[in-house]
Amino acid sequence: MTYESLHAMATVSNAYKRPFAAKMEFFARQLLGIPYVAFTLDQDTQSEQCTVVLDGLDCVTFMETVLNLARAGLVNKESVVSGVTFTRYWGGKVNGYLSRLHYTSDWIFDNERKGVVKDISAKLPGASRFTKEVGYMSANPDKYNVLKANPGLVPLIKKMEDDSNARTKWYVPISSIKEAEKQLQTGDIIALTGGPKGIDCTHVGLIIVEEGVPHFVHASSVGKKVVFDARLSDYLEGSKTTGIMVARPTGK
Repeated sequence: MTYESLHAMATVSNAYKRPFAAKMEFFARQLLGIPYVAFTLDQDTQSEQCTVVLDGLDCVTFMETVLNLARAGLVNKESVVSGVTFTRYWGGKVNGYLSRLHYTSDWIFDNERKGVVKDISAKLPGASRFTKEVGYMSANPDKYNVLKANPGLVPLIKKMEDDSNARTKWYVPISSIKEAEKQLQTGDIIALTGGPKGIDCTHVGLIIVEEGVPHFVHASSVGKKVVFDARLSDYLEGSKTTGIMVARPTGK
């Protein structure tokens, strides 16, 4: 997959003229089957750069890429990298490893401040306060290449985690998913809550509503590629996920 091929397909399909959610669906479908590749962002332990690749995606980079392909006026490498930079980093600016939005709840918070998304979690049926605290990175620096190579960053990460924990957050518990999913729309960003102590969200994907069914579309570590999966509630059936956070793109 290349930017040139995506641009050509978008032009032929008049994707640029579609509503924003439809653009997200278009680009998500173009990326179906792209291999799942983890840890593409931490190859350089000394210099933070905005990395965007199309030939291997994890759950977060898939979401970021689709969102910013849709946000770009025309698809080319410069416009997409610029868009991903804006959404991936605090305030939209790269300033070292600490400037990256490492926790999903922080990503939602900062991108709502930037006008990119609206956190609709609190407005969905069954919404509850999300009280689980983040802290995994500072507690497990050996699991992160950059923190392992730069231990002086750990106290600063801890400060960022404390700030995150001081904010009010909302989610929809797993018991309310079937009711809440009736209000989901194509393009909605879904963050699955749960995981070990100190982790807020374990997985991220998008919704594509097809014939009234909100399907979960994501880069799957199990399937080893980007997949168009089952109805969201069916996908979550029997999982260890505790619930979801939902961010709705504004189209800006």
